[in-house]
Amino acid sequence: MKREFASFLLATYVWWFAFSGQVNFWYGIFFAASVLLALSLTDIETLESMEPSWTDILIGAVSGFLMYLLFLYAARVVHFAFPFLYMEVESIESLRMLTPAYIYVPVTLTVSVSEEFFWRGYILRRFYRRMGASGFLLSILLYSLAHVPTGKASLVMAAAGAGTVWSLLFIWRRNLIVPLVSHVVWDAFLLMGGL
Repeated sequence: MKREFASFLLATYVWWFAFSGQVNFWYGIFFAASVLLALSLTDIETLESMEPSWTDILIGAVSGFLMYLLFLYAARVVHFAFPFLYMEVESIESLRMLTPAYIYVPVTLTVSVSEEFFWRGYILRRFYRRMGASGFLLSILLYSLAHVPTGKASLVMAAAGAGTVWSLLFIWRRNLIVPLVSHVVWDAFLLMGGL
């Protein structure tokens, strides 16, 4: 467990670094994603949890689209009920709108893939194997906590909700392809349509 918690601390630090303003956000987030991917690929079982099938790809794509619709609806509710949270969403949206697509599209997709490799393929798989349902909940908690240094409550809440769905998909299908496709599709709709 020491290795997993050390990896969590490093992941949290690089996420903070990306959002800290010390470097260009897009370079920082790409660096953070690269660190997550490198950490997860030190464990060969992460790669072994990828056995693509058309069913898993379809489940991933449909769940990613449905999650986008759910988040779109939630953003409308938040806009009226919690305007301060919606202001955070708008500030995140402005990062995308002020950046050329040839930068934000590949970086965002890289982040999606690396997060799934790290949080579901590495952290969740190890915790769930050792601790069952407690490990499942702990992995979601850690995924959410890793977003705290961003200073955006909306990102922490989104991580908790989306992380739960992607973790359930991973446990259900026993395959990293499902949450990976779901995450990429969700991000693709966010990139195209925003909230």
